[in-house]
Amino acid sequence: MECLASAMYDEVGTGSEFNDALVLLKLFSLSTGSTQPAWTVRQTAALAASSLIAKTSSSVVRRNDTILTVLECSSQALRDKKFWKVRAAGLELLLSLVRR
Repeated sequence: MECLASAMYDEVGTGSEFNDALVLLKLFSLSTGSTQPAWTVRQTAALAASSLIAKTSSSVVRRNDTILTVLECSSQALRDKKFWKVRAAGLELLLSLVRR
């Protein structure tokens, strides 16, 4: 997940990569869910989604399915009652969305 987060570049998701950004967000959403037992993976997935939102093109961010996926990912991270770092990563994801 960290490798994916560091591989994001500015304006990712333009042109033929339009749906790739959404597929990555859905992967991160699956990784932040309660089915993932490792809290470090949940934290890293939320941070990677934050990096993706911060660097993706604005046309991808404006889509409803993108916003819903980001909110789902963030809410799953914020529901973690045991690990504060996962909740902080969920807040970082929301902050990246609001900045856009």
